[in-house]
Amino acid sequence: MKDIGNKIRQYRKENNLSQEALAEKVDVNKNFIYKLESDQKSLSLQLAIKMANALNISLDELFADELTHEHTNYFSLFEDCSYAEKEILIKILQEIKTVLHGYTIK
Repeated sequence: MKDIGNKIRQYRKENNLSQEALAEKVDVNKNFIYKLESDQKSLSLQLAIKMANALNISLDELFADELTHEHTNYFSLFEDCSYAEKEILIKILQEIKTVLHGYTIK
């Protein structure tokens, strides 16, 4: 299981955020982010939510190594995508969904 500190570091870097910039987004000091990434501090639920929002991820992505529900394969498609790529893919999927809803299956 990947630890939370490494996940936060990974997602912070994927979002091109410094420790200081992330600290500002979640209203803590830079030293707290350093300690969090070094597994010297832990997250409260409230801070975990702020952190997930600041990193543009879900709490599942932050806390779970593997999702156990049937949609896991769909989420894994996004694992190596940048935030910008995820946004583009979501917009494309929304458009495809709209088109699919227009078709009648017989």
